[in-house]
Amino acid sequence: MKRQYKDLHKYQVRMVDWILANEKCALWAGVGLGKTVTTLTALEHLLDQKKVEKILIIAPLRVAKFVWPTEAEKWGHLNKIKTNRPSWDKTSPRGTPRVQGPYPHHQQRDGAVAG
Repeated sequence: MKRQYKDLHKYQVRMVDWILANEKCALWAGVGLGKTVTTLTALEHLLDQKKVEKILIIAPLRVAKFVWPTEAEKWGHLNKIKTNRPSWDKTSPRGTPRVQGPYPHHQQRDGAVAG
């Protein structure tokens, strides 16, 4: 059974509120305290309110490929969050990750994604 918003801890709800109240902010919390689900919850709210249309998460490849999509799938209230897992292309220049997403017009140039 998927977890729901009501399953967030009080401190996580305060983190969600902090993100929503501060357009530019940083979220510093220890390992395992729910930074990912907290951020995804705030982003879900912004999508619901139509304050954003698209979201780009920049993270280390392992985190982008496994942590964010897994958390999004674990929580039932994150139904508007759709993730695209990046892929690793060993033929990319300098071993850089090649981003695989829904926008074929994006091309990788010198290790960066251009759109």
